[in-house]
Amino acid sequence: MSIPDKIVPPLSAKKEAILIAAAELFSKKGYAAISMRVLAKEIGITPAALYHHYTDKEALYYAVLQYVFTDKAIAISTLLEKADTPELQLERLIHWLAELFSTDKVFARLLHRELLDGHEARIKLLTQEVIESPFREIEKLMRRLAPDQNARLSTTSIIALLLGHFELMPVLQHLPGTCERDDHHAMLVNHAKSLMLCRLTGKPGNTGAA
Repeated sequence: MSIPDKIVPPLSAKKEAILIAAAELFSKKGYAAISMRVLAKEIGITPAALYHHYTDKEALYYAVLQYVFTDKAIAISTLLEKADTPELQLERLIHWLAELFSTDKVFARLLHRELLDGHEARIKLLTQEVIESPFREIEKLMRRLAPDQNARLSTTSIIALLLGHFELMPVLQHLPGTCERDDHHAMLVNHAKSLMLCRLTGKPGNTGAA
């Protein structure tokens, strides 16, 4: 297995353009369906130029995963650094996750593909280098919010609740009674917040935060 090229900000304009285009292609067609030749053609460079930046497809794909996921991990950590009550932090976290899953289609598709593919080495690397840190930050919040509950299970439940909802959206949008996007998004955030707060703390879900 190749050692993935490390992303050390700031990226060159060319390298960032390659990662953005490759992320879009990988998210739509999957890892196995895309060759370096096809990637180079779609990106608008020669295969030799693409190999100059990334030694093979696996190295490029790892770099794409890091590029797409790392800023999300940093954003979560930054969000939870704010000195607020755990209830307000939970609400902001739920709102942020719901917005992420609903608007960033490349991220959502890549995450979905990785979970479906079940490629152990890729998932392990992604977990260790990107996901572990923000996951632990959310666990810390869960311990503040509900010290008598299992923080790992609580963290998993929040992520699974929102991720599962957006995974089912292609079905939900065809069911009678589904709200328009804006109303539905607000309803989802309030529902998830109330569900988690009531289950974890016994408190009502309405904190009055924006």
